[in-house]
Amino acid sequence: MKKLIFSVLLLTGCQTAGQLGHMSMSGMNGLSCDQIYAAFNAYKQDRNSVDAWVQMVEMINPELDVSAVANNTSAAERYEQALTYVNIGLAVQGCQPL
Repeated sequence: MKKLIFSVLLLTGCQTAGQLGHMSMSGMNGLSCDQIYAAFNAYKQDRNSVDAWVQMVEMINPELDVSAVANNTSAAERYEQALTYVNIGLAVQGCQPL
């Protein structure tokens, strides 16, 4: 579940669709530090797009009511959540946190 949440929050930007596919295939163990940094940097460029966030979450968990989740958080809150999970993922992989 933590892997799923980390992947969802990390990959909310629409520029990261390719990395979403790679991450879902390989799981956290298949990620390098550079891949995590790149995915988060791509997300930062598009972090205000709720539609992109919703679309990415629905691809991973279609049963989750992501519209309700998105409506209850601001872009700043989603960004802070993403940053937290990215740093957790980086720590798990032995990488330098952001």
